[in-house]
Amino acid sequence: MANYSDFKWEVAKTAEQCIQMLDIGVLAVECDGVVFSVSEEIKQKLDSSFFLDKCRALYLNDNKLGSTGALQLVKILSPRSMLTYLYLGNNSIGRIGAEGIAEYLKSDSTMTYLYLGENSIGDMAANAFGEALKVNSTLTELNLWDNTVGEIGASALANSLKTNNTLHHFDIGKNRLGDNGAVAYAKALAVNTGLICTNISSNDIGTKGLAAITEALRTNTTITAVHSLNNPGNGDGMKKYLKRNAVSQKQAFFSALKQTDQKAPWRNAKLMIIGNGKAGKTATVRSLLGKPFNSNWESTVGVELTRTKTKTYRTGWTEGLDRASNAEEMAARVAVTKLCNEERSENCSTEKSGNEKSKAQQSKKLKMSPRSQVEKSTFVIPDIKDALDPEPGIHQYTETLLVQAKKERKCLKFSIWDYGGQDVFYTMHHLFLTQYGVYVLVFSLVDFLNDEAKCLENLNFWLLSVQIHAPEAPVVIVGTFLDALGERTNLKLKTINNCLCSAMGSRYSQVVHNEKENLLFFPLNNKNSIGIDNVRVAIEKVTSCQEYVNRLVPIKWMHFLDAIMKDKNCNHISLELAKDIASQNGVISSDEVDEMLHMFHELGLIVHLRSTEALRKVVTINPQWLIDEITKVIRDHSIHKFDFDSEIVERELDTDVNNLITHGLATKDLLDYLWPKNHVDYLLDLMRETLLISDWSFGKESKNLYLVPSLKNRPQGQTHGDCDRGSLKGNKCIIDFSVSLLPVGIFQRLVALLVAYSGRLDGAQEPTLGYRDCRIWLGRESCLRLLECKEKIIMVVEDEKILPNALSVLLSMLRKLNEGTLKARLKWKLFLEVDGKCLPYEEAKANVLKPWFEREEKYDPEVDLSRKNPKVDLNGFFEFLKANRAIP
Repeated sequence: MANYSDFKWEVAKTAEQCIQMLDIGVLAVECDGVVFSVSEEIKQKLDSSFFLDKCRALYLNDNKLGSTGALQLVKILSPRSMLTYLYLGNNSIGRIGAEGIAEYLKSDSTMTYLYLGENSIGDMAANAFGEALKVNSTLTELNLWDNTVGEIGASALANSLKTNNTLHHFDIGKNRLGDNGAVAYAKALAVNTGLICTNISSNDIGTKGLAAITEALRTNTTITAVHSLNNPGNGDGMKKYLKRNAVSQKQAFFSALKQTDQKAPWRNAKLMIIGNGKAGKTATVRSLLGKPFNSNWESTVGVELTRTKTKTYRTGWTEGLDRASNAEEMAARVAVTKLCNEERSENCSTEKSGNEKSKAQQSKKLKMSPRSQVEKSTFVIPDIKDALDPEPGIHQYTETLLVQAKKERKCLKFSIWDYGGQDVFYTMHHLFLTQYGVYVLVFSLVDFLNDEAKCLENLNFWLLSVQIHAPEAPVVIVGTFLDALGERTNLKLKTINNCLCSAMGSRYSQVVHNEKENLLFFPLNNKNSIGIDNVRVAIEKVTSCQEYVNRLVPIKWMHFLDAIMKDKNCNHISLELAKDIASQNGVISSDEVDEMLHMFHELGLIVHLRSTEALRKVVTINPQWLIDEITKVIRDHSIHKFDFDSEIVERELDTDVNNLITHGLATKDLLDYLWPKNHVDYLLDLMRETLLISDWSFGKESKNLYLVPSLKNRPQGQTHGDCDRGSLKGNKCIIDFSVSLLPVGIFQRLVALLVAYSGRLDGAQEPTLGYRDCRIWLGRESCLRLLECKEKIIMVVEDEKILPNALSVLLSMLRKLNEGTLKARLKWKLFLEVDGKCLPYEEAKANVLKPWFEREEKYDPEVDLSRKNPKVDLNGFFEFLKANRAIP
C-alpha cells in the first residue's frame, strides 16, 4: 500500500507557494488545510502554459478545491504528467469534479494511488469511475471512503472489477451499498484476480449481502483481507477463505524460495545508448525515464549506468531497483504461475466432475442449495503453520509481491548503458558492447542536414561496430533535435530518411523500422519529449521478442545474484569466491556457474571477461565502479579535464598528469593517486590483459611507466584518411578490413601488444609512437613500422631478414585480438608486397615468394598460439612468441 512516509515532502503554506513548487519541479508537494484560492497572476499562468509534468506526489487533502478546483487540476495534468500519488480527500469535489478526474484516468498511465475520501461524489460519479477502471491499467489503489455511493454506483464499480485486475486495494467503506450493492460487488469478487484487500465497512450490509460476498470468496484465490466492520450482517464466514488464500500464497512463495531449481522468465535486458558526442544520448535517456530536459548536462565520461523497469509504454519507465530482492521477485513469479495452474486445474476438475454428476443424477433433477455446496466443498484449508517460513531476517513476504508479479508478468527491466561519444572511449567497446540487449543509436538531425556525408560515415561506423560485437542485437536509430529543424519539418525528415535508405540499403537487417511514421529512424524532441512514446514502444516491442528475455531462469541464480550484490562496498570478487557463493545457493557445477556468469555479464549486471585465464579469475560486481576507475585514466582531456587541486601539486604529480595527456604515458605514482590503494594492482592487471595499457619497459625509469595507446592525440588538422603507400620505404604487409570494419581500438591494442613484447626483448630501443604511425623495435637493430590508414593496417619493414618473424608476430597478435575480444568476428584480407606488386597472402605463400617465405623456412607464420589456446594470458603469449621466434 502507498504510505505517506514513502516521500520526502516539501510543505507549501499557501496556494501560490504550492504552484511555484510544482512549477520548479519539486517531486513531492504537500499543501493541506488552506483555502485554495490563487491570485490573478497565478490564474493566468494556470490558464495558459502551466503543466504539472514533474511532480510525482501531490497531497491536497482538507482544502476547499470544490468541483472547479478539481477540474482545474485535471487541466494542468498534461499528457506528460509524472504524477503517481494524488491525495484529494475532504475537498467538496462533488459529482462534476469527480467525473472530470474519472475522465482523466481513462488516458492516464502514471497514477498508481488516488485518495478521494469524503468528497460526496455520489452514484453518477461512481459510474464514471467504473467506466474509467475498465480501460485504466495503472491505478493500483483507489479510496472512495465516505462518498454517498449507493447500490447503483456500487454496481457500476463492481462491473468494472470483473475485467480490471490492476487495482489491488479498493476502499469503498462508509457508503450506502446495502445488500443489493454488496451482491453486485460479490459477483465481481468471484471473478476478479487483482484485489488483495478491500474495505466495505459501514455500508449497511445485512446477512444477504455478506453471505453473497462469502460465497464469492469461496472461488476467489487472490484476496486476503476484507474489512466489514459496522455492518448489521455477520461476515465471520469469510475468515476461513481469506485465511486459505493467505496461507496458500505464502506457501507458494516460500516453497519457490526453498525449491531453488524452479524457473520463471526474468525479462531482463541491456539497453545500450550509442552515438557520437553531443548527439543527445543522455537527453534521450532522461526522456525515456520521464525526466525533464536539462540543457546544462555535461557530456558522459565513459559510461553512465541506470537500472529501470518498464510498466507502460508512456512515461511508465521507473528508475531504480525494486525493494524486493531478485530472488523474492522470481519466487513471486513462480508462485503466481503455480497458483494460476492449480486454479485452472481445479476449475477443469470441478467442471468435469459437475458434468459427470449432472449426467448421473439427471433423472433425479437434484438441485443443491448454495449452503450445501459450501458444506460439500472439496477445498482444503491449510494450517498457517504449514507455511514454509523463511530463514530469520532474510526474506520479507507481503501479498503485494504476488499481485505485482501477476501484474508485471509482461514488464521488462533494463540496465541502461549510456556510452560517452568521444573517440577516446571507443577503445573500451570490446569490454562493454554485449549481445544480450538492444542498441539505441542516436544522431543529430541538424548535423545530418549540415554535413550529410560525415553523419552517414558516423552512423555506418556505429552500425558496423554493433554488427561485429552483437550481430543479432536489434538497433533503434533515434534522430534528435527535432525541434531545431524549423519550417517544413516533415519534408526534411523525408529527405533524411531517403538518404539513409539509399546509403544503408539492406545491409543492416538489425535496424528496427519506425512503422508508425514510415521511417528508418525515430525523430525525437528531447526538450518536450515529443516522439519518446514511439521510441519506448519500439524498444519494448523488439526487446520482448528476444530469446534471452523469455528464457526460464532458476531461482537459485537469483539467490546468487542477491548474495554477491549484498555488500555495497565490494566491487569485485575472485572467481573462486563466486563459485563458493554459487555452491552455497545450489549452483554446483562449474559449467552452470560459467553459464550463469555469462548471462549476468551479457545483461550488464556484472563484468566477467573471459578472453584470458587471468581475466576469467575475477568477477566485477559493480560495473559502474570499474568504468569510473578506468575513465580516470582514459578520457578526452580536452573535455573532461583533470582538476589540478592542491594535492596534485603538493605530491608533485602535475608533471605526471601532463605526461599522460601529452604522451600517453602514466606513472605508477599517478595511478596510485587516481585509484583506491587496495585496487591498484587489480586495475593494472585488468587493463594490461584487456590491452588498454601496456608496460613501458624502456629507459631508466621504465619500471614505473605504462603506455595508454588510446591517449595518443590526433594532430590538429589531420584526418583519418588513406595513406600514400608509395611513399613508404620498405617491404609492406597490408591488412585490409574493408570487407567488414576496422573497429576503433584494434590498432591501439596491436601497438600495446608490440610495445609490451618489444620491452621483453634484449636491447630493443624505445618505440616512437604517433597518432596512427608507430615504429617499434624487435631486437637491437630490427624495426617495424605500423600505420593505420582508413580501413587498413600496414606493416613496413626495411630489413628483409626479419620479415618472416615480423609477419608471424603480427598475425599471432592480430588473431589473439580477434579470438579474445571480438569472438573471431573480425574479417580481413592480407596482401604482401613482392617486387613492387601487392599479392594475396595465400598466393605468396603457395609460391614461396621471397623475402616473405623461404624453402627451408626458419619462421612459420602459421605457428600461432592464439589458435591453440586463445585464452592464454599475456605472459604466456609473450613467452610463446619468444620461444618460437628467433630475433636477429
